[in-house]
Amino acid sequence: MNRGFTLVELLGVIVIIGLLSGIILPQINGMREKGRDTERITDVKKMQTSLERYFDRNGEYPDVGSSKTYAVSGDSGDPSCYSGDSIAFPDSGLINLVNQGLISSLPRDPINESNHCYLYRKNYTCSGNMPSGQTTGYVLLFKPENFDTFGGDNGGENGALNWDDNNDWLCVES
Repeated sequence: MNRGFTLVELLGVIVIIGLLSGIILPQINGMREKGRDTERITDVKKMQTSLERYFDRNGEYPDVGSSKTYAVSGDSGDPSCYSGDSIAFPDSGLINLVNQGLISSLPRDPINESNHCYLYRKNYTCSGNMPSGQTTGYVLLFKPENFDTFGGDNGGENGALNWDDNNDWLCVES
């Protein structure tokens, strides 16, 4: 009596494994994206706490330079993470959070490539310029990977997170 598996039985097992992996693997990738988005929220909250502590010490939020609009945290000094207004890098203001011991290091986006970084802008709101009469504030922005993590429609609100005026960056304001 032969005690092996037939070719049909082996092919059946291979097909079942293939179907199961086809169902499970896409879900795992979605969980990775959500995990990185959760890490982004944690990083932004750390920066937000550090900025508020900086304000308490100095009476203002860090500057980003006279001709610059945004400061970038992450992306190894590559300004391509944001293609809009002029860019300054952490040494133009945000590095003061580290220098004053308010944060151990400036966070980097979990992916940290040309489309993913953290942006900081002084005297700004998520919807644009500061309202008249208001002279201080800031926004922190980041691009999520999985829009479903934040309400799904890329245009609504999610707690303290808002979409910027272009609906492609998530925005936290002071």
